[in-house]
Amino acid sequence: MGKVSNELKIGLVVLLALIVGYMGFRIMKDEPIFSQVKVLYTKFDSVEGLIRGSNVYLNGFKIGTVREMQYLVQEDSALITLNITEDIQLPIGSMAQLASPDFLGSSTIRIIRSNSSEFLKWGSFLKGIQKEGLLNTFTNRGTAISDSVAVTITLLNEKLRALDFLNKQSSSDVGIAVSNVKQTSDYLLDAVKSNSDDLNDMIGSAKRSLETIEDLSDNSRTSIEQSIKNLEVLSVEMSRLTTELSTISVTLNSVLKKIDQGEGSLGLFLNDRSFYKNVDSLSYSLNKLIKAIDENPERYLKHLRFIEVF
Repeated sequence: MGKVSNELKIGLVVLLALIVGYMGFRIMKDEPIFSQVKVLYTKFDSVEGLIRGSNVYLNGFKIGTVREMQYLVQEDSALITLNITEDIQLPIGSMAQLASPDFLGSSTIRIIRSNSSEFLKWGSFLKGIQKEGLLNTFTNRGTAISDSVAVTITLLNEKLRALDFLNKQSSSDVGIAVSNVKQTSDYLLDAVKSNSDDLNDMIGSAKRSLETIEDLSDNSRTSIEQSIKNLEVLSVEMSRLTTELSTISVTLNSVLKKIDQGEGSLGLFLNDRSFYKNVDSLSYSLNKLIKAIDENPERYLKHLRFIEVF
């Protein structure tokens, strides 16, 4: 058997280097080595936390990665190229959701399938939707709580001040005024209860997320736990407001019943200091909470600031 020429050896080495380089390039881009690359596109207004190589999920399973990110100046949005590595088909109308999975880790993209019986062609666009991270959810919920309570307490205080001028009014006028106050206080009670329930749900979710994180430093864990405690303080404050609002509602119910039945005198009601004491206590507590949230909606979230990868 003849000797292999140097030219052939060099050719084989070059060919092998090209094959290895090609395979390495595909691996680095998280692309299948032998199968065809499947690409989808989507757009987002903001891509904070998203990077090249970020994972793409479908029903919790990784099906690809972010291949390219391009800022579109004229549209003021980001064009995202998704590299799908799994052998799947997506229905027409499916969407791409940008979200942060938990306290740690870069943002991910989750594919939300539609119910269409027709399937997308590779190279198609998916509608991009954005899901708020946990920190933004807390912050926005705190602002929503403040807005909801602040608007209603303004109405309540206006109606309570009107009671100071009822000495010279008729029984009918008093009944209407008290009824208006009760309607407003009941509305406020429902708003506080609803927001309190939402806040408690978020606290529970934060605790469960924290329990699943293992690779977290002691200092970071302590800071997050303190933030959760601060949120629990807000929850306790709102629970106390709920109790006081319930007391006011019961008192107003009693007053309306007596007015309807013609019992007692208006003077006794208007001079009932226990009623005004309850009202003053309620107003003080509500205004204290409103002021705290209005001045700094993220007051109870400040210890989460050190995490920049949300």
